[in-house]
Amino acid sequence: MTFLMTSTTAPQRGVLASFAFLLISMLSAQALAFDVDGFSYTVIGTTTDVVVTGLASGNTEADIVIPDTVTSNGITYSVTSIGGVSFFNNALTSVTIPDSVTTIGRLAFSTNLLPSVIISDSVTSIGDN
Repeated sequence: MTFLMTSTTAPQRGVLASFAFLLISMLSAQALAFDVDGFSYTVIGTTTDVVVTGLASGNTEADIVIPDTVTSNGITYSVTSIGGVSFFNNALTSVTIPDSVTTIGRLAFSTNLLPSVIISDSVTSIGDN
């Protein structure tokens, strides 16, 4: 009888452990992305740096100024990257990129009519298109 009980509880513990790990992973992933002041961001690894990933839902601004820092849940993050396809086809007409940004991803501003883009000297990498 003891043998039977041990063999049925071990798989249950494994299932519970897997479920707990999955739940913690999902909560951690959700905490890494946020919207503030019209933009969407994702935290880069375990740093206080973020990549701007686009306009937040409902933001239809055509002239955008990306901030150099952003605060969420009491933590101030540096905006160091603009993600690939972040502003793809957003009908943007003007973009200002702060000194804190060093990387602009592939197709970040593709299919916009941009007569004006201000990029600081701190940008060291720009993806295709």
